[in-house]
Amino acid sequence: MHFNMGGKDFVHSTISFPPGERRIMYFMLDPPHLLKTFPNCFANSFSHRKSRQLYKSGQNLSWKAIEALFELTKNDKYKCTKLTKAHVSLTSFSCMNVKLAAQVFSKSVAKALRERKNDSPLREVYSDELVLFIDLMNNCFDCFNGGEESEKKKENPYLLEYTSKNDLRFAFLEKDFISYLEDWEKDVQEREGRFTKEQRGKMMISHQSIEGMKISILSFGSLCRFLLNKGAPSVSSRQFNQDPLEQWFSDFRRAGGSSNNLTLKQVLHSRFSLQAQDQMFS
Repeated sequence: MHFNMGGKDFVHSTISFPPGERRIMYFMLDPPHLLKTFPNCFANSFSHRKSRQLYKSGQNLSWKAIEALFELTKNDKYKCTKLTKAHVSLTSFSCMNVKLAAQVFSKSVAKALRERKNDSPLREVYSDELVLFIDLMNNCFDCFNGGEESEKKKENPYLLEYTSKNDLRFAFLEKDFISYLEDWEKDVQEREGRFTKEQRGKMMISHQSIEGMKISILSFGSLCRFLLNKGAPSVSSRQFNQDPLEQWFSDFRRAGGSSNNLTLKQVLHSRFSLQAQDQMFS
């Protein structure tokens, strides 16, 4: 669905119907949900389910490095990271927590890994490629989380609102970050050794996550430029999420009581009831 007929180039936008209006529709995955798929894949690299063995530029990217860093720093009086047991020992619930994912892919974790790389047991599982991966993911997180200005955000240019179509963050996402993902795939495919296609696929982040990231980045950049060209003074990237839609469906489910599978008739009835309540209390 998201490829051209040739099967190579990603499709991230189309022209809406009816054709006479010529409005552009952009395809974009919910950034918070998309971004947490990356640490979930990473967490299974040489750890947990051990379903992946991430590899890039001759080095392994192992989750055991995060576990080792936590063990090294958990008793520090002044912790240099926000890592806790919940970050390293993932459960079905914590895997869905975007905040935990963002705190793993953070500058503080990357910095701590560099500083403690010679300490045992971290030195056995440390790699420079892992630190680069965390740094890039941190910047990508921030690009999708720009919003209201504050003193803290002014210190990090990746968190500011978008006010120019020539913003350098677009170049980072569309060129640097996508190139990094493509180079990773190329590196895995060219790795020497008799590996099956399935084994090579486990050496990188899932192809679904990578494809979703590429589509979302291209759509995000195009949509931001479109809004700025139309006169928007700024664009807050943190507003690009499906939270309002989830809240809307949550209201329907709550109005349905014990019914887990609402029919169209129930949804329409709930909609009218919710609208009536809004009018009564507005």
